[in-house]
Amino acid sequence: MAAAGRSRVRGCDVTCIRSIRLAVMYTTRRQQRQAKITSDSRSALMSLASLHERRLIINEIKDNIREYLGDIQFNRIRAHRGFE
Repeated sequence: MAAAGRSRVRGCDVTCIRSIRLAVMYTTRRQQRQAKITSDSRSALMSLASLHERRLIINEIKDNIREYLGDIQFNRIRAHRGFE
């Protein structure tokens, strides 16, 4: 079940998707040559890696990444584990 105030769309936490979208927008607007975006949402990262996605927000993120000339890498960190 989703946390209070959060909604879930097919397993993805919408808040995580929006956060990833903001990070990609920030990276592309600042014209950074490379960026690493870390998320604890496995389902959100899997949606970005999916070849067939129907959700508009995911496809917009993927289009922004494709059009960007720099390098954006995504990493997953397990929730409540922290960096080691």
